Amino acid sequence: MSGELKPCPFCGGDAEVRTTYYELKTKDVPINSYVRCTKCFAQTYEFSYKNTDRTGTNPVESAVDAWNKRNGRN
Repeated sequence: MSGELKPCPFCGGDAEVRTTYYELKTKDVPINSYVRCTKCFAQTYEFSYKNTDRTGTNPVESAVDAWNKRNGRN
């Protein structure tokens, strides 16, 4: 993961990562992931392996990066 989640840019509430996993025999693989505010429920786009550039980008990291980005800045 790319670090701690920043507070919600709209209400200042806490954020959480929501992820769906695909269970393999060896490990659980994150398939879909997004970040949402626990107070106002604002959320990021839902990232998945299907809508990435298919280079192995982790959808959890993509969602956290998108949430933490503010006005085009990190």
